[in-house]
Amino acid sequence: MTPLATDNGALAAPAAERAEPGTRRRVVVTGIGAVTPLGVGAPSLIDRWRAGESGIADGFARCLDFEPTDHLSRKEARRADRFTQLAVVAAEEALASAGWDSEIPLDPGRVGCVVGTGIGGLGSLEQQQDVLRDKGAKAVSPLAVPLLMGNAAAAAIAMRRGLHGPSFGVMSACAAGAHAIGQALRMVEQGEADAIVAGGSESALAGVAIAAFAAMGATS
Repeated sequence: MTPLATDNGALAAPAAERAEPGTRRRVVVTGIGAVTPLGVGAPSLIDRWRAGESGIADGFARCLDFEPTDHLSRKEARRADRFTQLAVVAAEEALASAGWDSEIPLDPGRVGCVVGTGIGGLGSLEQQQDVLRDKGAKAVSPLAVPLLMGNAAAAAIAMRRGLHGPSFGVMSACAAGAHAIGQALRMVEQGEADAIVAGGSESALAGVAIAAFAAMGATS
């Protein structure tokens, strides 16, 4: 996984053998995916990380190589905040590396999605605040809430892939992605699901976030 509070997203797909609910099952990671400041795709992250490269430029870790419409339809991109776009693309890579390219090889009702984020769609919130100020309430997008809500990434992945199992967002600051993976592990281990797409995504480089983190002395 990559750090949160930066413009990045990474997902993994834990899975397990079927067993009776309530039993303790072995859990494995079957695929990984990543969109980070070191590039699009887990191989780019791993190779450039091993080479000692940094994705930070001018004090910010931006995903400069990521263009949403290279991976998503214009409609999908328009209806998703950047943190959701990052999560969806990373999830697709994770599912493909798990061998789930075209369809889910398990009961969809037993496959879920848990995605952590510290802030959610802050960029969309800031944008819609500008619209409200400049053009009035009637100009605010009806998609504003779905864009900014913290569970938007998990919902987008679940709807895109037809996952009908437990799907929700985890919001616990910089630990959100790790908490999401831990929650997914427990759910599979305890028989609540047979597979969970899990990880974290963040795109918090909006002006208000940059100013706020600087004000609290959390930037360098």
